[in-house]
Amino acid sequence: AAAASAASAATAATVSKGESSHGASPTAQPIRGDRVAAGVAASHSATASGAQPSDDKRDQVLSGTVFVFTDYQHSMDPTTLSHWKQIVEQNGGKVQLHYSALCTHVLAMNQLGETCKQALQDGKKVVAAHWLNDVLDCGKVFVPSLVLHFPTAFRDSVPGCSKLTMTLSGYCPPQRLVVRDMVQLSGATYTNTLCRQNSHVICKKPEGAKYDRAIAWGIPVVNGRWLADLIMCNEVPDVSLSRYAVFGREDELNAQSHYSKALLASWAPKPKPKELKVMMVRTKSLSSPPPVEPPAKRVKIVTPRVMFTTLPVALGKQLKQVLICTLVVDVRKLGGEVVTEVTACTHLVAQRVARTIKFMSAVSVARFILNAQWIQDSVAAGKFVDESKYMLHDEEGENHMDFSLSASLHRRSIRSRPLLHGLTVYCTPSVEPPVAGMRTVVECAGGTILGDIPSEETIIVMKSQSHQEQPQLVVVAAVQDLKMCKPFIQHNIGIYTPELVLEAVLTQEIDFSRNYLVQ
Repeated sequence: AAAASAASAATAATVSKGESSHGASPTAQPIRGDRVAAGVAASHSATASGAQPSDDKRDQVLSGTVFVFTDYQHSMDPTTLSHWKQIVEQNGGKVQLHYSALCTHVLAMNQLGETCKQALQDGKKVVAAHWLNDVLDCGKVFVPSLVLHFPTAFRDSVPGCSKLTMTLSGYCPPQRLVVRDMVQLSGATYTNTLCRQNSHVICKKPEGAKYDRAIAWGIPVVNGRWLADLIMCNEVPDVSLSRYAVFGREDELNAQSHYSKALLASWAPKPKPKELKVMMVRTKSLSSPPPVEPPAKRVKIVTPRVMFTTLPVALGKQLKQVLICTLVVDVRKLGGEVVTEVTACTHLVAQRVARTIKFMSAVSVARFILNAQWIQDSVAAGKFVDESKYMLHDEEGENHMDFSLSASLHRRSIRSRPLLHGLTVYCTPSVEPPVAGMRTVVECAGGTILGDIPSEETIIVMKSQSHQEQPQLVVVAAVQDLKMCKPFIQHNIGIYTPELVLEAVLTQEIDFSRNYLVQ
């Protein structure tokens, strides 16, 4: 990777004004990328040769910033680094040789160095050279968003990527260059053409000669988000995950928030000091009677109705049954009920998050989703203890499924109506999960499932009562059932994969612009 960066610096070409890879406004500018370490020098070779930009404000885009370069000195020649320093200073910034409290930005290749770690601990802004390139290119400091804007979590390559060979399809310059840079940054081999030795094809759209050939040859076809997640999480993601088969999203090359959270913490706006309010204080006579406090509100005690799911799989079937029996006895001794119907559940006790019918339905209806320690501590206390300390948190599972359980439950708590209120769903016979499971998930979220294909008259009426942001009728279908969907397609009813519903209930927000099967 270091050798590639040095080679890139030697061969960098002049970049035309306006071709920025800034991901904050993808519709305003085309996206462009250079090799990671060469971005700054490439886009400002005109400045180095003596040509000065005419816009004075653009020259001072880095005013108030103090940079420290780290890692790059191991792969870049001193002349290039000196050139970078000159560019930063010409644009109003300063460059220090060593890290100090005065530093505002650290330019780093990866997050593993001591300087980078200290800077993050001190709340400094830590970015990669690609970000600086894009800031200078668009003339504005912005919050980093693209994967290439952040230092990597690895030093040389993502584990296992050295054995992978990738090619691209459907991307146009300059966005194609960004994806190519990401492939090379990961440590994988990049090829312009597709052959049977390719391990993956990164596609912008599910179409074209490369796409068709890859499908025929059994080569995995994924979107740009798969590559973005690969770099940010420092491991090769499972290509079978549904989120890697959704093509054409403008933000697919952006870093997902749960991966970039630590790096973006210093970019959060600082809270403004509260305005001081002058209050008139009336003195009360000593003879004034003490204020009468209103009676305390009675708290309605709800008997917990508990259901269990995803208990430790490593225990084996027999031991798991013993554990469940023990927990059932404990709940009943404490005065609670054990239920088997998710619609009756107030407390779901689970070991981890899971895409099971029971768990996904409970996200919509259960008041609490807790770990088993809640029951154990309740037994020790002789009563059901406060649930707030035992909310289920499965960082690995939530990152894998790209959602936050606590955020989902918060969204549900502030919503006045169930998530799928007013939505009618028709599921074709071959969908997975099966129709019976989908019915439970949809109905727990407040939606309605149709048992049969509605009449054309009903479809027309429901279509007329819908609007783009909130349709009244959608179809969830399997590919093999598309022939059954002709009545819906004729009236422009959205045909979706089951992910429309499954992602919606897990995140407690629905996006009708995603997960189309037929659009």
